Amino acid sequence: MPDRIAYKIDKAAEVIGLSRSTLYADMHAGILPFLKRKRSRRILHSDLVKYALL
Repeated sequence: MPDRIAYKIDKAAEVIGLSRSTLYADMHAGILPFLKRKRSRRILHSDLVKYALL
């Protein structure tokens, strides 16, 4: 079981060892799915694992 269900962008970047700008670019391109509520974006753990395996 993962420690978290979803990650903020900063934490997701730290976990997989990529920059925030790379994650934002891939989110914008539709490569990395994310949830958005108001101004906050979160990446689900399952989506982050799939993305890291690309």
